[in-house]
Amino acid sequence: MTGLEKAIAILLLKKGIMYGFLVGSMKVMNDMRNGKYDIVAMATDLIGATIIGYVAYEIASLSEISETMKVIWTLFLASNAFFVLSIITSKDLFLQFIEKYLKK
Repeated sequence: MTGLEKAIAILLLKKGIMYGFLVGSMKVMNDMRNGKYDIVAMATDLIGATIIGYVAYEIASLSEISETMKVIWTLFLASNAFFVLSIITSKDLFLQFIEKYLKK
C-alpha cells in the first residue's frame, strides 16, 4: 500500500475523522464563495473540525446510541468547533464573551 492508500484507509476506518474533515471543508468552501478566504482560518478550521469530529465520534461510539445519532452528534460538535475557534482567535469576540457570560 502506498502512503495515499494508507491515508484513505485510515479516513474510512475512523469515521469521525472523515465527518469532521467534511464539515471543515464545507466551511472552507463557504468562506471561499463569500470572498473571506484566509489561509490561517482555512488551516485552523480544517484541523479543528477534524480533531473535534474524531473525538466526538469516538466518545459517541462508547455509548449504546444508534449510528444515526452518532453521526448527528459528530456533525453537531464539528460544526460548533468553528464557533470556539473564532472566539479563541479573535480578541474582540473573546473579550465580549468574557464580559457577557463570565463577569456577572
